[in-house]
Amino acid sequence: MRVGWLISILFITCGYACADSQVSSNAIQFLTHNLKKSVYKDYSGAIRGIEHAGRRAFNLELVRAMSDLRKKPFNPVEVPFLRGVDLVKQGPNYAIFNISRNEERENQFKWVGPLQSDSVQFFKNTRYTKQLSSYLEFTEEVRVCVLRGSRHERILKAETPVLILVANCFLEA
Repeated sequence: MRVGWLISILFITCGYACADSQVSSNAIQFLTHNLKKSVYKDYSGAIRGIEHAGRRAFNLELVRAMSDLRKKPFNPVEVPFLRGVDLVKQGPNYAIFNISRNEERENQFKWVGPLQSDSVQFFKNTRYTKQLSSYLEFTEEVRVCVLRGSRHERILKAETPVLILVANCFLEA
């Protein structure tokens, strides 16, 4: 049993140390998460955003271009989201991008940006005839699919009587 715990702790520590080893005393290590099919590795092994592959690819190339303009190195590391958040909270040598700025996170970080802003859009089935101009008009008969644990799930549960269908990932939604 103790051997299992020791191995688990070693793997967790190694994960943080591997990301840590890439940061010198004055360089910023850029972190990102959940890139999936929006990137590729170029001839030099650098992660590049695929053109027209969405927000994550665009933001990757935008931060790369800003780094190039400042003549700063840009070697982003893809990490799980929560690990990236933890690393940014640990010290000033980390920056994470492709993260939404919202009320819940506002005081957790020193924000630069946002790189872009977006809004939540609701689409309705054409067979549903009632006009809706705001999520506050949702009734019990409306069903909305959201990601499990997302702020959208919390907001809809708190403010509307809507029937929420919860998905574990975008592919289920």
